[in-house]
Amino acid sequence: MLNKIIHINKISLNLYKQITVVCFVLLVFLFILSCPDTKHQSAFDIVKFLIFLKIAIVYLFINFKILNLHWNINRSTTVNHQNIQIITTNTIEQTEEKQNSIISLQLEEFYKKNEHVFNTIESINDRYNKFLRNFISSFEAVKGILYVFDEKGNNYNPMAFFACPNDTDISSFLSGDGLPGQVAVDKKTFILRKPENYSITHSGLGKGAPEYIAFIPIIQNNISVSIIEAAFFKEIDSEMESAFQSMSVGIGKRIKF
Repeated sequence: MLNKIIHINKISLNLYKQITVVCFVLLVFLFILSCPDTKHQSAFDIVKFLIFLKIAIVYLFINFKILNLHWNINRSTTVNHQNIQIITTNTIEQTEEKQNSIISLQLEEFYKKNEHVFNTIESINDRYNKFLRNFISSFEAVKGILYVFDEKGNNYNPMAFFACPNDTDISSFLSGDGLPGQVAVDKKTFILRKPENYSITHSGLGKGAPEYIAFIPIIQNNISVSIIEAAFFKEIDSEMESAFQSMSVGIGKRIKF
């Protein structure tokens, strides 16, 4: 709407300029006709000249009013445009703050759930399975594997699964081996977008190939003690990726693997 008003104002100004040129030419012509001859000056010539002066004054007055009106319209349009930009910026900032607040609440809820799990469940395998299911439900993943570091074998073993029908085919890996092994070395979350040749996922959210795979290290004492591999149908944006990176250290401070 604002762009349409600006476009109309530009058309009006161009039309006004054309009319002004025509009127100016007519005034010059009238001036030549009304200019009194000093040698043969008559009362009629003086009257014509006075009429021209009146027309010229009216013309200048109308021009001044039109220009002033156009300036006020442009000024108002500019102010409205600036106000719209401010409102849009504030709306975007409020949306981002709200989204960050929701993610913060998700993380805190996830921490509390798993503090309870690790404080009340004695079986290690049951802890790992419950931990992975809490992650799946908290962040709407559709498939997941939890690898845990084994100090004796110096490798990462799959200890919990979600929506993995062939979990017996999932093998251990060494630090630095493949994507999850590199994540363990780097101690940073890695997001794989549009993965190729990834197995079809069956879950309550649907069936198909996932759009995103997240590899999230769980860090304690500067060591990757666990790796979460999770598949998602929904987009993992920069805010969610930052939340996963924060969780890498945060969950390691709240529970002990």
